[in-house]
Amino acid sequence: MLDLPSSSQPAQDISSFSQPSVAVRSLSQLPSKPLETKGTPAFDKASTLVGANLEPPKVVSPVAYYIQATVTRHSSQPSVLKAAFLTTNLSNLEDAKVTEVAPIWSIGRSSNCAIAILNPSISRCHAVIGYIPIQGFYITDLGSSNGTFVNRQRLPILERRSLTDGDLISFSHIHVEFFVSH
Repeated sequence: MLDLPSSSQPAQDISSFSQPSVAVRSLSQLPSKPLETKGTPAFDKASTLVGANLEPPKVVSPVAYYIQATVTRHSSQPSVLKAAFLTTNLSNLEDAKVTEVAPIWSIGRSSNCAIAILNPSISRCHAVIGYIPIQGFYITDLGSSNGTFVNRQRLPILERRSLTDGDLISFSHIHVEFFVSH
């Protein structure tokens, strides 16, 4: 049980206490550099949306990497989902990378993957993250050697697992926080 100091007791310094993982999103966390584009119309649109609307999470935890999933809605029909894309720092810790608008994104060591992780413990085509309107985001391990984990539970090969805001995804030993932005 936690003893709270009474008015006659001095307050304890809690700066050394262990803090739980907390995600904070603020306008000050927007990237200061313009995002690189590949020149495709879908990528250009997604980059415009990211620059205007997306606030990458500031993660206050030992996990340095994140994947932020974004779903946009049609402006005249808010109930209609328009597009989904991912933003991540997995390829480069210093900069955010925006994937193309798509229903599914491959993750692996291959440069052909939507999200490339250049680490020998990652399989060439390790996993996929997908999006199904109404159902949401999911992840599937594609038979990777070292496994894909959600909240520390290993995924069976080819089993689709739903993802929710705040999930911890691990590709082998690389830990990633998953966030959803609408």
